[in-house]
Amino acid sequence: MNLAQREFNVPKVLEPEYLASPWLDELSGMTYLSYFMKPGGPGYNATMRWVNTQVKDQVKNFTVSL
Repeated sequence: MNLAQREFNVPKVLEPEYLASPWLDELSGMTYLSYFMKPGGPGYNATMRWVNTQVKDQVKNFTVSL
């Protein structure tokens, strides 16, 4: 979580131990993970790279439809 905060500006909305806990509520976990998929985030960029290997016409973002 320190690395995610430092390198990707993902806020620490949970304690690391809580993320691995069986008592983690789904909404809290999804809130933290959603920061990785915001435009410019590591998950967003990785997904964009993968999508562009799969399609003929390059995709530039996931928010604009043609």
